[in-house]
Amino acid sequence: ETQHPEKYDSMGKPVMHGTLQIVDHESKEKLPNGEIGEIVISGPQVFVGYYKNEEAYMSTVVDGKFHTGDVGYVDEHGFLYVVDRLKDMIISGGENIYSAELELALSQHPAIAEAAVVGAPNEQWGEVPRAFIVKNTGAELSEDEVIEFSKEKLASYKAVKEVTFVDQLPRNAVGKILKQRLKDMAAVL
Repeated sequence: ETQHPEKYDSMGKPVMHGTLQIVDHESKEKLPNGEIGEIVISGPQVFVGYYKNEEAYMSTVVDGKFHTGDVGYVDEHGFLYVVDRLKDMIISGGENIYSAELELALSQHPAIAEAAVVGAPNEQWGEVPRAFIVKNTGAELSEDEVIEFSKEKLASYKAVKEVTFVDQLPRNAVGKILKQRLKDMAAVL
């Protein structure tokens, strides 16, 4: 079966002999198609352990099911979409906000070269989305403009509440953005 062009951003369908479920990350209840939750896989392809790290293995594999730590959903045709890492999810006023969704929206702004969003501690809401923004060279952009732009693109509860402009985003040796470093920065700003 060939993959439809509109499914190119999908991870495809589960492999033969494997099962994939989307579960609520707290209750571990299976969620229906279209709802976002943690991706859990089971079947013969689930690995047997982490080398010399039994504790890490026990925390991710429960009853033969591998809790991936990825957040996503399955559409009505059975295609899997990954939207975020569970540890990067922001919980604001009891609502789950996916940093990847906000980053994608912000990347559409012509003045924004790069954006990374993390949860910043907030007394009233628990956490609020804080965007770390790298502007395009010579671009003019205010904190209010970033917040308004995110409100236009997403539901207002998901919108960025705080903005920090940076020259560059912290990355590891292979270029992955270091979200924990940004969370640490957000906690003291």
